[in-house]
Amino acid sequence: MLVGRRQVTVLVAVYLQSDGKSVLFSYASSNKGRFCESEGIEPMSMDRQEAIEFLVDHYQNPRNRGPLDPADIHLSGGNPGCADHVEMYARVDSAGRVTEVSFEGEGCTISMAAASYVTELTQGMSLEEIENLSFESLIDDLGREVVMARPTCATVALGTLKKGVHELHMKRLAEQK
Repeated sequence: MLVGRRQVTVLVAVYLQSDGKSVLFSYASSNKGRFCESEGIEPMSMDRQEAIEFLVDHYQNPRNRGPLDPADIHLSGGNPGCADHVEMYARVDSAGRVTEVSFEGEGCTISMAAASYVTELTQGMSLEEIENLSFESLIDDLGREVVMARPTCATVALGTLKKGVHELHMKRLAEQK
């Protein structure tokens, strides 16, 4: 999309908080640099260069990195083919909504950028919404053209978090008996 004389790509996410209010988060990048925009620009897909910039930004400036103690979900995962290792943490409220999510790990740019993005994406989601997230949509969000050469790297964080969600669900079911 053109804004003035800049080609702009915008990613928009709406998070529903536990108090019922929704929060709009938008991230924009352009050939002139990144900026935030709250209204008036519709989302569109990233081109290759914008996807690379998005991944590098998440890799160099990771969001929600670090341990979370105590955590309802704490699970390690990895991709031995690329030596990626990720630990996903999450706190979940009594209604089954993620109140905090973070990660730790080491690995390639794609795996660590994806882990950072997954923490932003899943913040405020219900456990069911996380279980229903598709790996294909994550790959699209990250920039299919860039990450398709390494889909396991791109999805290790989401796969680990989804497994942790499943384990928490099973634990809570067992505690009800």
